[in-house]
Order: sequence, then structure tokens, then C-alpha cells
Amino acid sequence: MGSIGSQERLQIRRDDLQAHWDLQRQKLSALEREKILETRVEEEMRLEGKIKRIKDQLQSLEEELVLVERELQSAQSALTPDQAQADAGLDISPSPAMPSPAMPSPGMPGQTHIVNQGSIGVNIGQSSAPVHIHMPSVPGMEKASQPILPYEPEMIEIPEGPFLMGSQPEEGYPEHERPQHSVHLPAFFISTTPITNAQYEHFVRQSGHDAPKGWLLRKPPSEKHDHPVTQVNWHDAAAYCAWLYGQSGRAYRLPTEAEWEKAARFSDARLYPWGNEWQVHCCNYGAEDTSPVDAFPQGASAYGCLDMLGNVREWTSTIWGSSPTQADFFYPFQQDGRDATSFPGAGSVFRIHRGGSFRDTPIHLRCSARGFSPESSKVAWCGFRVVMVKE
Repeated sequence: MGSIGSQERLQIRRDDLQAHWDLQRQKLSALEREKILETRVEEEMRLEGKIKRIKDQLQSLEEELVLVERELQSAQSALTPDQAQADAGLDISPSPAMPSPAMPSPGMPGQTHIVNQGSIGVNIGQSSAPVHIHMPSVPGMEKASQPILPYEPEMIEIPEGPFLMGSQPEEGYPEHERPQHSVHLPAFFISTTPITNAQYEHFVRQSGHDAPKGWLLRKPPSEKHDHPVTQVNWHDAAAYCAWLYGQSGRAYRLPTEAEWEKAARFSDARLYPWGNEWQVHCCNYGAEDTSPVDAFPQGASAYGCLDMLGNVREWTSTIWGSSPTQADFFYPFQQDGRDATSFPGAGSVFRIHRGGSFRDTPIHLRCSARGFSPESSKVAWCGFRVVMVKE
């Protein structure tokens, strides 16, 4: 089973790499056409910078694809005939419509449980194979990332498919990050960066919402327009999403923690958005204040998301629970009410935030790390980014 599990992981990773390469190639072609038609020098320079960043990402993806193909070939050649035959018939993506079989007693080794959660099938196994969660795909997302309004954030498409969420026991990370499991998500868009002060200012002025602490006359500090907005609680972030939804007619919301982790981590369970080795110039950490959201382009995730680690913690829609000492929801991630807008019966609600902040040290900064705070918490090191889906 070990060789087959390894081969399955490599196939998932190869397919995701290929899908992302195709997506980035299409984006590059569109930007190059836009640059040809652009007459303003400043805008042309901006487009040139984006084109260079995408070309660098394409080169990195191509190099990684070559390595994965080699690993996959080695794994295939190492299989025995019996393993190869079993692997050929291995069903790693059971249909959500599949009827539930009789459930054996929990905890019996080697047995698999198929649990239907509405339209979501959850395949929970006791073997070493990862857990799979399948959610309905989202159709018709081809042009959804193009901003309609000047203050809409730039969005990046995260393609449909599985990724590995959480940490392995031997890695020594907290128990609430385990077990590591495979989550299959439909396609979605996520903002390239956290929401900035400049973007949040439009919301404050047009909606009449309270301005964050530290703003003067409902305006952010002039030197921090391109910094992430902070001093916002979970309700402020959710209100911004609802306002942007109403302004644009497009379904903006906070990301689930699974969506956030996939955008940061890609499909190969990397520790950091940029790879598996810590790099000192890839994010804002061990500092005294926030930085511009595009200050660390070298720290971009494989999908092109910036500032996924450090700078500010980012609110997600996911509930930790009603007590800081005991979670109400556990891994594997699934659709069981953990992303509800309210938590009936709870006196207080703690929500998951991801990514760490400028205050943190490297040991606390990794794609799988989870933190939580009361929904009402407003601090100078917590902000948010948004997700948009096609309805």
C-alpha cells in the first residue's frame, strides 16, 4: 500500500501542476495581448512586471513537473505486478451520489467508512490512505476574475481538485493539525493579497461602517494605503464581503480554512507557499509593523498568492468552537456546520485565522498552522482576504 499511496499522491500533484500551468499560460497570453494595446507608460510597466512574475512561475512549474514525472516513473517501475493491477483499479474519487454501505464498527483497522453529508461524500479510512472530501464543482468561472469595479481586489483562480491538508504526526506539530488528509475542492477565486487599507476605505465611506482604530477622519494613514487593513474583527470582514457582493453582484465571502490552505500550499503538502525550506526574504516576520501586501513577491504561492505567511493573520469563515481550550470541530475537514455564519447555543464563538503575522517567528509560520480568536477580536496584526465563487 505504501508504494501505491505514494504513486497516487504523485499523480494528484502532477495533474494539479499541469492544470495550474495551463491556467497561468492562458493568463500570460491575455496579459501580453493587453500590453500590446496599452498606450500609458505607467500601466505598460505594471503589466510588464506581472508578465515577468507569471513567466517565472511558469518556469518553476515546468521544472517541478519534470521532477514529478521522474518520481512517478520511478514509483511505477517499483510496483510489483499485483500492486500495479490493484493500482489500476484503485478508486480514489468515489461519487458523491454513491449509496452508503453498512457502516462497520468505528476504529476497525483497514476498513473504510463512506459517510454522506448531504451532497458531500466523505471517505474516511482507517488505513494510511488520505481522507477524501468531495464537494460539488462550480461551473462557468472563465471570466469571473475580471474586476467590474475599480476597488474590487485582484483575484486568482484556484482550480478544482484535491490537495493535502494538515500535518503528519511525525512532523511534531500540534494535534489539532492532524491527521493530514486529502480534500477535494471545487474551483474558486481568492484575492491575490489581503484586503488593503485603500480597498477597505471604499467600504467605510460608501457603507458608513465604522473605520478601524488608528484611522483619521475615516481615512487610513497615507503611508499605509497598500498595507493590509487591520483592527477589524470577524464581523467587520464578513460585512465587507457582503457589501462587495452587493456592489458587484458577485459572490464574495471569507475563505474556508480549507480554501485558504490550498491557495497557500498547492497540492503537494509543502510547508511554506514557496517550498519546503524556510527562506528569510519571503515574508514579513519578527517585525514591528505591517508591510505593503506586495513587498515579498518571492514568497508567492505556486498559484501566485502573495502574503500568505506573515504580515497579518487572516480571518476565515471556519469555526474553532465556543471555548479556547476545546475545539468543537475536528479534522478531517468537512461540511458539518463549521463554516456557518452563526453558532447557535454558544455564548462566544472563536474563528480560525491563518497565516500568522509580522509578530511571529518562523516556527509558527507554515501553511498548515492554525490559530483562533474570538469573533470580536480587533488587533493590529489581523486582517483578511476574500474568496469569490460563480453562483
